Amino acid sequence: MSRSDRVPGDGLMRLRTLLRYVLAAFAIAFATWLGLQLRGRSLMTGQATDPRTDPNAVVESSGGLITRTRGQARDMDLQHKGLRTYPDGRTVFQSVVVTVPPRDDRRGFTISGDEAEVTKDSAQVRVNGHVSLTATDGLTMKGGEATYDSTDGIIRIPGAVTFTKGTTTGSSIGATYDNTRDVLWMLARAVIDVPPGQGQSETHMRAGSAGFARAERYIRLQDAASVVHDGQTLAGDSITVFMQPAADIIELVELRGSSSVSMPAPQQLQQMASTDINLAYQPDGRTLRQVTLAEKAAVQFRAQGGGTGRRLDASLIDMQLGADGSTMTGLTAQESARLTVPQAAATPARVISGDTLTGTGQPDRGLTGATFNKNVTFKETRTAGKGQTAMDRTITAETLDLQTRGSLDAIDRATFTGAVSVKDAERTASAPRLVYRTESGDITLSAEGTPLMARIDDTRGSVQARIIHIIGGGDDVVAETDVRSVLQGGSDGPARPGMFKADEPVNVTAATLERKAKMAAYKGDAQIWQGATSIKGDTITLDEDTGNLLAVGKVRTVMELEESDATTGKPQRNVTTGTANELEYQDKARTAILRNTARLVSTRDGDLRGARIEMFLLEGGRELERLEAYEAVTLQTSTRHATGARLTYFTKDGRYVMGGTPVVVLEQFPSECRETTGRRLTFYRASDVISVDGNQSTRTQGRTAGTCPALKPS
Repeated sequence: MSRSDRVPGDGLMRLRTLLRYVLAAFAIAFATWLGLQLRGRSLMTGQATDPRTDPNAVVESSGGLITRTRGQARDMDLQHKGLRTYPDGRTVFQSVVVTVPPRDDRRGFTISGDEAEVTKDSAQVRVNGHVSLTATDGLTMKGGEATYDSTDGIIRIPGAVTFTKGTTTGSSIGATYDNTRDVLWMLARAVIDVPPGQGQSETHMRAGSAGFARAERYIRLQDAASVVHDGQTLAGDSITVFMQPAADIIELVELRGSSSVSMPAPQQLQQMASTDINLAYQPDGRTLRQVTLAEKAAVQFRAQGGGTGRRLDASLIDMQLGADGSTMTGLTAQESARLTVPQAAATPARVISGDTLTGTGQPDRGLTGATFNKNVTFKETRTAGKGQTAMDRTITAETLDLQTRGSLDAIDRATFTGAVSVKDAERTASAPRLVYRTESGDITLSAEGTPLMARIDDTRGSVQARIIHIIGGGDDVVAETDVRSVLQGGSDGPARPGMFKADEPVNVTAATLERKAKMAAYKGDAQIWQGATSIKGDTITLDEDTGNLLAVGKVRTVMELEESDATTGKPQRNVTTGTANELEYQDKARTAILRNTARLVSTRDGDLRGARIEMFLLEGGRELERLEAYEAVTLQTSTRHATGARLTYFTKDGRYVMGGTPVVVLEQFPSECRETTGRRLTFYRASDVISVDGNQSTRTQGRTAGTCPALKPS
């Protein structure tokens, strides 16, 4: 074979061999240049290989380690098992582990993956395929891709992401990890789960996105956030969970926007809702210590034995809780506080409102007292049922103090002060102060210490006094000190004695009043009157159902009666004053009875005395039909003095019939005193004629000059 035949082939082979060495040298030189670009101090690569695993690569190399430094300190290591360089200048590392060592200003971490790329300015490392990030404190994140930017210290992971930290697990779509601030952000569909154990409660967190500021010890959930923690369900537009400084145990939870909290049984707190809510936990991270609700706050309490419990509404509510996380030991509600308590058996439903509400209590007893301030309204309603009457009562006041047995639905006593007003189906009432004892239903209206009076008004009329007790909240009343009562006139008012006009009010005063079962007992200088007609006594008892009356002790009565004139038949006004130790009026019989030293003094009929005097009135009770006097009877007029055992006076003809053993009548004539005696005498008011019963056993008549002794002024 000639030289010319061999040279071309041999030359081609030598050229190919030379090119391989040149490319290998270029790859080594490029890797060296890349290491310098990363400011690493060393770069180790393998020998160039051929055939290549990627036909598009210009250069492929075996594994190595690239180290970048800042000053004298290592800033990042990139360890790989091979690299490829492409015509566009990209270099792709295979089977990569990127290590960022910890420093004072950051936490250390490693990122591993199938491949990695480093940007030309060396600021970013992008890792793809089976990406796993592990921080020095044990946080592990996994995804399909991650980019570490050394300029801001943030790792960005698009797509599906999962993480673990100890027993805590989570997932999201997209995440960032700020290595400098040690903050993990879960960008979408965030899920965090904490199993129970080691002092932790089982917790599940869900949100549109979530941030975990690990150094600052809080988790922030945003967009339709929810937390289920130890049976508690929390929801809001955003939720921030603060951990204890030294343990992953919840210390405080802040809910913002459309916030709600549901509590498990048997806790008293059942449901809470507000624009914003703060939950402060006791050291165990499970038990609530304090709850604050701001703006449109509502708290629903759990009812014992099922059903609907009480509810508290206000603009702001703050509750302090005892060691069990349920017993309330302190309470503040501001701006339109409103407590709603459903009916329970015989206990009426209650709605209590005021501008503010404060409550105090003890850890072992719960709330023992509460105060509503300004614009207070206390409304009670109850449906009628077996053994119970319907109720619809409203009390208003400036201030309400409640004495409670552990909770706001267990009220022992309610004390209202300042312009107190009461209204129900039966009455209205007012006083400077009112005390309501809920168990007995007793209501006490008081004006003590003020110049005002307590007052009640109902269908019977009105009662004023310094103190008024409404027994059991019903019709029975006890009034004390300076009692003034007005009995309503007309058909709606109570029955009253017939001597009083039916269509006009009747007034009563006394030191005290006890009104029970339609019986009204006025005691202590009692007086009842209408116009000129009045009755006084130590005690006056009025039967408001029948109109009967009984006055006892130093009785004095003034009656303005109408009598027909015997001659003209026209009615005449006759004012009669009576005294006795007792006066009884029987309305059905229209009879007034004076007992024990009875006396009647009339401007027309004279002075009548006896042990008992009975007055019989005509229908209507305003006109006298007759009088009956018994035992040691005396009658004295301007011209006549009569004594006997019994006297009957007939108003129609002005006739007196008097019996006795004997009857003695002294009559004064112009020049003499005439005496008539007998067992039965009949005489007339307007005549000096006296008739003596024909069956009398004695009848004598005498005359003496001058004035009759019994008619001489004393």
